[in-house]
Amino acid sequence: MVGSVDVEAAKDGVDCLNASPPGPRAAGYAAESSSKLWSVYLAESERHDKALAESWKGDMDGLLIFSGLFSAVVTAFFVASLQPMMQSNQVSGSTPTLTTSVNPPSLLRANALWCLSLLSSLLCALCATLVQQWARQYTQAVGRRTAAHQRARVRAFLLQGMSALA
Repeated sequence: MVGSVDVEAAKDGVDCLNASPPGPRAAGYAAESSSKLWSVYLAESERHDKALAESWKGDMDGLLIFSGLFSAVVTAFFVASLQPMMQSNQVSGSTPTLTTSVNPPSLLRANALWCLSLLSSLLCALCATLVQQWARQYTQAVGRRTAAHQRARVRAFLLQGMSALA
């Protein structure tokens, strides 16, 4: 650069203040060192992202298994608790509906709770599926760009957004 001190030129007695700007070779060296920096950053971030995505996937797999089993058990109890309501309606001679006055309020409350429990379990399964999809899209979006600095920017942006939610 103009005005910078070149150590090699100073040793040879060349005027350093009037030296010409570095040529394309020096610019190539700067780009190469920058590329190495981004490569090191991306290698570390890819390891971190892979571990993070695998952790999310494992957690969500466990949640999906639990919510599936829980939903199956709750459905069995819910269907079993609907049977007395249907029988009491058929005994009274009316059509089988769930809102007749023959059913005791405690039975209605219990069925409402079974239904809410089933709905919350299905909602948890939906959320776990969405997190798994997001983790796949995150890893694909980070690796999609070809230039190292672009990949690093996308990764930092997505990771910052994820950290804000967590």
